[in-house]
Amino acid sequence: MKIPFKYTFRNFKARKLTAVITVTGIALVVFVFAAALMMAYGVEKTLVATGSPDNVKVIRKSSQGEYQALLMEILKI
Repeated sequence: MKIPFKYTFRNFKARKLTAVITVTGIALVVFVFAAALMMAYGVEKTLVATGSPDNVKVIRKSSQGEYQALLMEILKI
């Protein structure tokens, strides 16, 4: 059985502060997520635009990335 919309709107009127806090929290989460995606896209576009095809990244055979290769070099593993 569906709940009628008038119950929902009446609940928003009765609990104004809770409704405002909930809507604000959801809006902040959406804003932060969108901002993080926009920042990642901008960094990616910048790196693609400024990169050179002559650049090469050399890492050790057993490492999964450059930080792990650097850490292995520092720790002499």
